[in-house]
Amino acid sequence: MNYLEIFQEANIEAQSQTFEKDGRNVMIYPCGFAWIYFPGGKRNPIGKEYAKLGLANYDDYRKQYHIWISGEYNQSMIHKETHAQILAKLLTEKLGTEVRWNSRID
Repeated sequence: MNYLEIFQEANIEAQSQTFEKDGRNVMIYPCGFAWIYFPGGKRNPIGKEYAKLGLANYDDYRKQYHIWISGEYNQSMIHKETHAQILAKLLTEKLGTEVRWNSRID
């Protein structure tokens, strides 16, 4: 299983679905951040793999590996949340393990 390819395919699909759902106007408010994360702390094998690939970081405070959503969304929290929701769902299906998402307003 190639984790990088799985992530890249899911990320491209999530971006496409995000623009379909929320449109291409990314100059909207609120501003904020979104991310996906792999529950289970440092023992999560998928989180470890994505960290080795340089995609995920480990958050000592939250005890989880996470990947920030950036894409072409400027500061639009709406777009980033949609992308994170879709990406978490796609990766959960493709990897066979739970992937969650979260966000915060800036």
